[in-house]
Amino acid sequence: MAALTYRLPSIQNRFDFVGKISKNQAHSIGAVGISARMTGLLRDIRLSHPGTAFDKFPIEAVTSEKGDVYARFRLKK
Repeated sequence: MAALTYRLPSIQNRFDFVGKISKNQAHSIGAVGISARMTGLLRDIRLSHPGTAFDKFPIEAVTSEKGDVYARFRLKK
């Protein structure tokens, strides 16, 4: 669904290079979760403070270096 949605020119114009923050900016404001991971920072509460469910179902956090709305969109798919 994400790939189909992103093909629309109106979505591309609204997502690419919009709301971009750098890794340094994310670090300095204390960004966590998707807001941090969209800049390449590996800050995921599921990894740093795992609960019992994550013992049974390990996860691998995904990051992006782009830092814009498109990066958030891709991480949430």
